[in-house]
Amino acid sequence: MNISVTKGQSATFKCTVSKEDDTDIELYWKFNDQLLEENDNPNLKMYRNGTLQIMEAKNTDIGTYKCIVQSINNYMAGNDTKTAYLNVVELPYA
Repeated sequence: MNISVTKGQSATFKCTVSKEDDTDIELYWKFNDQLLEENDNPNLKMYRNGTLQIMEAKNTDIGTYKCIVQSINNYMAGNDTKTAYLNVVELPYA
């Protein structure tokens, strides 16, 4: 799911996971193939439900976002990834 927002607006990516109760997972996000760390960027908010929110999108946020889900204790459950692109549009000045 690709997203386009106006510069300064919030952008939200959702990574919904269905799993068995006895399957533990690890979910993380990458931006242009670099691991995203919430502590490294105060503009990011990562929620336990898999949602990634960019508070005030800017041109440096343009790129590919990837949600990666890995099964920790059940190799039969498998792993999955979803990719989306964020475009930030800057409105022209009057």
